[in-house]
Amino acid sequence: MSDEILGRLRRLHQYTADLNALMASVNARTPSEEATGTDPSGAVRVTVGADGLPTVIRVESVWQHRVEPQDLGRAVTAALQDAVAEAQRAWSEGFDSASWLARVERIETRAQRNYRGETSDPLPKTPLYGQPRDNLALTEDVLKALQAVRTSGREQPASASGRNRERTIFITLSPAGLQEIEIAASWAQRVGAAEINSGLSEALGRARSALHDQVLKREDAAAVADTLARETLATLAHLAQADHEREER
Repeated sequence: MSDEILGRLRRLHQYTADLNALMASVNARTPSEEATGTDPSGAVRVTVGADGLPTVIRVESVWQHRVEPQDLGRAVTAALQDAVAEAQRAWSEGFDSASWLARVERIETRAQRNYRGETSDPLPKTPLYGQPRDNLALTEDVLKALQAVRTSGREQPASASGRNRERTIFITLSPAGLQEIEIAASWAQRVGAAEINSGLSEALGRARSALHDQVLKREDAAAVADTLARETLATLAHLAQADHEREER
């Protein structure tokens, strides 16, 4: 039985390592530069960062000649979509899909060979997963993490909002991008572009800051779960290895 367990852990170890390397190579291709887009009328210009979130939203000084005040929020959304599309175009131009697919096929082939027992790479003394732990303490932490996961599953997806000082601009962001923007038409109609841009900058800055705090909390929780998963696998490997050594004696 211990040989079978060691074999399974060996295959899981190799498959995890291959997937981690593949994901690291894909993440390395994430756009590192900003991209800018405009709405069809040219009234609004939006810049997005590498995370796909807007970093700058600006209306042109002649925006009132191009869109109606009540349509200004929709123009911002259109400009953002154009910026995201530009970022995606830049990313796809530098992405070698054939090479990536070849790597996926190699990983699948290696996994199939491991599953059939055609390879016999030894399980490392210090597994990829981390260090083994005391069984009871690990079990307690895993149960706590599962409870936290069940609780977080009932929570709404991370999102955050920000308003300007006059409360005439309302922006909601999520990790996926801009979720909502409202600009009071009556206010926008009577103020200049400079004041609108100042309000946009203020509301966007507050939304980004609040979202950053939300994301950090979720990343901390994910890091705890990831660590526990590695420690659980390491403990299983340690127990299986010890059992295997006892059988050999």
